[in-house]
Amino acid sequence: MRPIMATNNANESTEVDNTDVEDTGTQETEVIDAGDTATGDESGVEDNESAESELVYDIDGEEVSASTVLEWKKGNLRQADYTKKTQVTADTRRELDAEKIEINALKTSLNESISKLEEALNADSNDSELEELRTSDTGEYLKRKEQIENKSRLVQENRDKAVRQQQEEDAKLLEVERQLLTDALPAWQDPKQKKADLTLIETYVKDSDFSQEDFNKLGSHKLMITTLKAAKFDELQRNKEDIDKQVQKAPNVIKARVKTKTKAKSSADLFYGKA
Repeated sequence: MRPIMATNNANESTEVDNTDVEDTGTQETEVIDAGDTATGDESGVEDNESAESELVYDIDGEEVSASTVLEWKKGNLRQADYTKKTQVTADTRRELDAEKIEINALKTSLNESISKLEEALNADSNDSELEELRTSDTGEYLKRKEQIENKSRLVQENRDKAVRQQQEEDAKLLEVERQLLTDALPAWQDPKQKKADLTLIETYVKDSDFSQEDFNKLGSHKLMITTLKAAKFDELQRNKEDIDKQVQKAPNVIKARVKTKTKAKSSADLFYGKA
């Protein structure tokens, strides 16, 4: 902080009469108003703050303001945070891809088991011997019938299990794709912008004769980004066409004619034929 110097006006501009001092026996002393001192201190603080706000750094021979350096720092932090989130999401995607390979292997094995059970079930159901047992041996018939029902129930359970596994896998992948989409589109941090873009995508999909169900099955964030770009391009083209139509419909500008005043001719001019 810059020191504030008090000026003694009495010494600079006023001469004290020694005679008066001797007669009165007193000496006049200049009093500095505390309010003036405080005002001076505040002024000094403002000057100091102003100087700090205008601080610049020399970077490779180029002067850079402190505010610019601060913006660089904030930008680097945002980029670092984005990179970290993207890396975490990418790692999660790789883990899910590895898990997907295992699930596909289990799914293949499960489908094979279901196929074998269905073949056995069909064979037992079409067995002519079973019909004979209905009349000849009721006990054996009921036993064989129960076995067929158990196989049928087991087939259905395996089918349901395969469906659940597929749904769980799709849900995990969809969540990762959503996160990748959010990381790739920082503007979607604004809920209004996100809603507007999603509406634009849905409209584009419908206009392209591509069912929403088929589109949702794909679920790739890359596909969503590509579709969003295509939708925005189409919107830009439509806006351009509307502007061109408005320009074509603009009325023609008619220039106003300026009348020139003609001086009235006198009778002599008319008689002698002067122009």
